[in-house]
Amino acid sequence: MGRTLPRHPAHLLGGLPARRAYREVLIALAVRHGRRLAGSTVAAWVDDEQSRAGGRALWGIPKELGAITLSSDGRGSRGELTAAGMPPVRVAYRDVLRLPFRLPARSHLVQQRPDGTECRVPARISGRPALGRSRVTTGAGAPLSALARHRPLISVALRDFRGVVGR
Repeated sequence: MGRTLPRHPAHLLGGLPARRAYREVLIALAVRHGRRLAGSTVAAWVDDEQSRAGGRALWGIPKELGAITLSSDGRGSRGELTAAGMPPVRVAYRDVLRLPFRLPARSHLVQQRPDGTECRVPARISGRPALGRSRVTTGAGAPLSALARHRPLISVALRDFRGVVGR
């Protein structure tokens, strides 16, 4: 799954709080934007109505509401996304190698708003990288069923993840 944010602060404008904590599952495709690599969100679910509204209105991110649960046993994590009109999506992840440093990164998403204009959404993230194995399971015909049909060679997790979007 694109990213799962257990406690994600987001910078929202237009009268919404400057920082919000919420959970998010986001699926993005890597795209070329000029000479740089960027992401473009194709699907996203959040557990907070204001984040949904802000992401759609400000940045054209196609966010939907969903319930997101996460659990961890120290070496691995499990998550589940449930949303109206689709079967539950479950992810299991297990660390193979934790790297001993914090990795900061800057990137951006490129989204097309409903009016056809392009929006560039800057993001800063950091976390302690870990390489591991993951598996996605869901029902046939679910929006994320393509992820369940393939097992990635390697998965990357960011432990102690921090992210700021929109600054």
